[in-house]
Amino acid sequence: FISICISGKFSRLERYSELPGEEQALLHLANGDPSPALALLEKLMDENIDRANNSSSEEKRQQIYRDVSGYACCFGSLSEINDIMLATSAYELAVELMSSNVVAWSRLGDVYQKANSTSKAVWAYQNVLDFADGEIDVAEIANASRHLSEHLYAGGNSLQAAKLYNSAKQY
Repeated sequence: FISICISGKFSRLERYSELPGEEQALLHLANGDPSPALALLEKLMDENIDRANNSSSEEKRQQIYRDVSGYACCFGSLSEINDIMLATSAYELAVELMSSNVVAWSRLGDVYQKANSTSKAVWAYQNVLDFADGEIDVAEIANASRHLSEHLYAGGNSLQAAKLYNSAKQY
C-alpha cells in the first residue's frame, strides 16, 4: 500500500478529494483500521478496470489487468485484518484478472485453508506450483509445497508428502 501511495497512483483518481487522503489512510492503517486504505484501493481498481474495458488495445488491457491484479492482492492483504471473506474475494479477483499471479494464488490458498476449504486450498496451492518461477517465487513455492505436503500426509500418502516437504525445504 505504501509503494502505491509513493507512486502517486491515488492522486490521479477522479474525485480524489472525496476520498480519504493517503496520510489519513496510513494513520488509520497503523492503528489497525484498513477502511480508508481499502476505499482508496477500491476506487483505484474500479477506475483501472473501466480504463481496461474501454481500451482498444489487447496488450494495454492485459497490462492494466496485471496492475489491478496486484492492487487486488494488496486489497486482500489489508482486508484480512478484519474480513476474511472480503480478502478471499479480492484474491479471487486477482487470479481472475491474471491467472498466473502466483502471489494471489498463494494467498488464496492461505485464506481457503483458514476457512477449512481444503479442496479449494489444494487447488490454489497446486496453481502456485504450476505458475511459479523457482527463482522469483521462492516464498510462495515453499508455502504451497508445505501445505500440499501436509494435505498428502493427512490423506495417508506419506511418501509423496515427504518428497514434497523435502523439496519445499530447498526454498
